[in-house]
Amino acid sequence: MKAQFRSIDCIGGSRPARLQIGFYVTNDSGQQGTFFEFKGQLRIPSKDGGFNFLYLGDLNNISNQTISIAPNMQSPVDLTFILDPYTKNIIEEQRDGDLTFLFYLTAYRVQVDASHFNIQNEQTQVLNDRGETLIRIPRSQWADILQDAGYGKLQIIEMPIDYVKIINSTEKLGKEGIEDRFKKSAQHLKIVMNKMNDGNWSEAVGECRLVLDNLRKDTVKDEKGENVSPIKVIENILKKSGLPSENIDGFKQLIERLYSYTSMKHHIVTGEEKEEILIPMGKEDALFVVSSTVTILNLLTKKYLRNV
Repeated sequence: MKAQFRSIDCIGGSRPARLQIGFYVTNDSGQQGTFFEFKGQLRIPSKDGGFNFLYLGDLNNISNQTISIAPNMQSPVDLTFILDPYTKNIIEEQRDGDLTFLFYLTAYRVQVDASHFNIQNEQTQVLNDRGETLIRIPRSQWADILQDAGYGKLQIIEMPIDYVKIINSTEKLGKEGIEDRFKKSAQHLKIVMNKMNDGNWSEAVGECRLVLDNLRKDTVKDEKGENVSPIKVIENILKKSGLPSENIDGFKQLIERLYSYTSMKHHIVTGEEKEEILIPMGKEDALFVVSSTVTILNLLTKKYLRNV
């Protein structure tokens, strides 16, 4: 028996979430066979490397499907897999972008060997067949599956959607004030969250760097219409909220330190040579940077709104 991956989908409305995984089963025995009691296992490559695969759980055939397959022909088979929160977390910890699964599929095969049309001369055997297949699921498809399973809704990060009120409450629409920077940052966070949902950890960190750029680079118009640095305007927002100077200094340093952390290039100078090293950013880095960036933007947005 050979197993070929066909499809993977989420069964809507089930709790815990269940995946429906489809295969094409090929009868490679050379003789007519009836297959039944399809079962399987789902494994994932270990992040430790090598050829180690972690066991995730069993695949089950709820409908107790029995199929008859002619020699060298194939037939579709559907199995289900329970995607509970614990298993989902294991998958996400091991996943790096696209998702790789190893499926083991087993079934009993009744093989009939008839040399004559007389049924009394037929030889019947019950054999245990096994097939396996290694598949890769694109990160975008896996993100959709998690969303359908309800797990996307559990990653709750407050988004600063009040930027619309900021724009509507000011007369400086023709000038690039801090409110416009807040708006650009909030809109850019949509890209950040898409990168997170797709498992593009390094790209999510890089997009957060662009969000922080809006809070620190170039100049904006202050209340007097003068060009000042965004950090200076942020300092005034925090002062109006009643924060003491040491807290304000710490907050400004926090922005700069976080911006520094998002740099994925490290330069080493040895004599006259300069080497650029790319720093890998994993899921834990992305979660830290994204949550910190969103929290900073939310705090500034709300403190600004209270004093508009």
